[in-house]
Amino acid sequence: MKAFITAIVALVILAAGMNFALDNAGFSAAEQTSSDRNVRLGD
Repeated sequence: MKAFITAIVALVILAAGMNFALDNAGFSAAEQTSSDRNVRLGD
């Protein structure tokens, strides 16, 4: 049971840390799915 609790805590810490790291690296969902490069704004 102790190993299970340790694994859950490690998983939560790892997931939160990677979420923070990827957001700061520019891999957030908002930055990956929105772009103004493919939009024509006039001629």
